Amino acid sequence: MDKNTHTQKSSLRRQAEERLAARPSTSTILSQVDAIHLVHELQVHQIELEMQNEELQQSHAQVETALQRYSDLYDFAPVGYLLLDHLGIILQANLTGANMFEVNRADLVGRRLGMFVAVPDRAVLNAFMVRAFADDAKQVCEVTLVQTLGQSQSNCLFVRLEGSVPENRHECLVTVIDITERKQAEQALLENNQRMKGIIEGTYAGTWEWNVQTGETIFNAVWAQLIGYTLEELAPVSIKTWEQFAHPDDLKKSYDLLERHFAGELPHYNCEIRMRHKDGHWVWINNRGRVITRTADGKPLMMFGTHIDITERKLTINALQRLATTDALTGLHNRHHFIELASGELKRAARHRQPPALAMLDVDGLKHVNDTYGHAAGDQVLVTFSEVCQQHVRDIDVFARIGGDEFALLLPETTSEEAYQVVERVRLVLATRPLELDGQQYVVTFSAGIAGMAHAHETLDALLARADMAMYRAKDAGRNRIAM
Repeated sequence: MDKNTHTQKSSLRRQAEERLAARPSTSTILSQVDAIHLVHELQVHQIELEMQNEELQQSHAQVETALQRYSDLYDFAPVGYLLLDHLGIILQANLTGANMFEVNRADLVGRRLGMFVAVPDRAVLNAFMVRAFADDAKQVCEVTLVQTLGQSQSNCLFVRLEGSVPENRHECLVTVIDITERKQAEQALLENNQRMKGIIEGTYAGTWEWNVQTGETIFNAVWAQLIGYTLEELAPVSIKTWEQFAHPDDLKKSYDLLERHFAGELPHYNCEIRMRHKDGHWVWINNRGRVITRTADGKPLMMFGTHIDITERKLTINALQRLATTDALTGLHNRHHFIELASGELKRAARHRQPPALAMLDVDGLKHVNDTYGHAAGDQVLVTFSEVCQQHVRDIDVFARIGGDEFALLLPETTSEEAYQVVERVRLVLATRPLELDGQQYVVTFSAGIAGMAHAHETLDALLARADMAMYRAKDAGRNRIAM
């Protein structure tokens, strides 16, 4: 019994004695047998109270543990959380949110959110707050946060705000999502488009004139330069010249669009095709044109158009698509793309009655690695883990990094037992491939939870939740293991 418990019992006894003394005297002479029975009953009652007290203390400890776990999830979520009043004053913030503002959490509370928003965006924020308190629907806006790094230095962070107000309409819960990378990518794309516009305005575009009836063509010098040639090298030219350098897979698409334009279904011909460069690589060309004259019987006669090199734009779009769907460190699907792919797979599985299995995997001890060896070592652990996993999954499997040290693996047409074998193979392989961190051997381990679809209409959220619960059972059981 600790000191606090002893003090509490002494206090309760004193209060009980005071109440007993205050009651009217009901003196009764008890026989010895009655007295013994009464003492026995009191002792039993005392033990019952002690057992109830122990149960209450255990329940209290469990509640405290759960609260701490949810507090950690709240504070270290990958997005910021703010609680605002109707004036935009910050009432509460998680650690991620405070870090976005480069301000201690204690110093953040009580200040207006607008103080941290760039002046041109404050009207956007005000309108967002008005809508949030006036409408039940979730409100969204994008603003720029200004982080003060010093007396004369600041940094801009582009964020997406998603806000909703509970039924009491006194406080607004706002999620703050860092979209700086996306904004920078959009800016890069905008700048690239401006460069392309400058090229067009500078007339550096390949031009072509085509007699549709005879096949005769006229190209300018840039048309040839775009694929690494001079006009002299290509002479004599005709429509066959274009067909010779166009990618075979793109010719059918191009002629289908041309026929639709000739028939009047499309006002312009516009097609993106690949053309073989003199050096051997493929150049993406935006081929645009329009029929200007027709024959007396309405057939297309003369058509004029341009060739614009859009290779750089294509590469940028592909890079943006990769940025939007992959994790930068591991190259795996990110959480958003995983949810998109996994949701589609669950729908397909329901149609064909071929349920998948889902595994949630959490790398053990990553925080310890970061704190002991540095974040570069932590990144090495994550990359090694993801590479080994990828060696043991199929092309049809969906493998993603969905959090700092959490990964998800959806295995189509797979039972939970089969999924267990796959994950167990990964665990055993990792045990044979220790990393060298600061001159020491470090074995990467993980805890995993596996769940199969409970029924054909189970949602992805429900499946994720069950796999996640299994994973936490594995962690609670000592880590480096798999729970079903």
